[in-house]
Amino acid sequence: MTSDPSIERRVSRLENDTESIYELIDDFRAETRGHFNSIETTLTASGDRLNSVEGTLTTWGHRLDNIEGTLTTSSRHLDNIEAKLTESDGRFDRVETTLTEIVRRLPEPS
Repeated sequence: MTSDPSIERRVSRLENDTESIYELIDDFRAETRGHFNSIETTLTASGDRLNSVEGTLTTWGHRLDNIEGTLTTSSRHLDNIEAKLTESDGRFDRVETTLTEIVRRLPEPS
């Protein structure tokens, strides 16, 4: 076995380097955990916001459904009004025809 005094010094340096590496790894782990916690917090906040937006869109969807129902009802009412006006128009046409016939049958003024 060699009795090189520098071997002990080299071994001591390697041990110190190994401890330094473990310290760096521990620091990296702590920093990484901090980043992951920050990311998790951001994702949770984003998820909450998306849930809020989804709730708002659902509410709007219900409102639009109600508006659509109201418009459908209004459209039916307008169709009924249009049918009644068409019917009245036909009656006025018949009255006009009758009046024209009555005027035709009247004697000529002398």
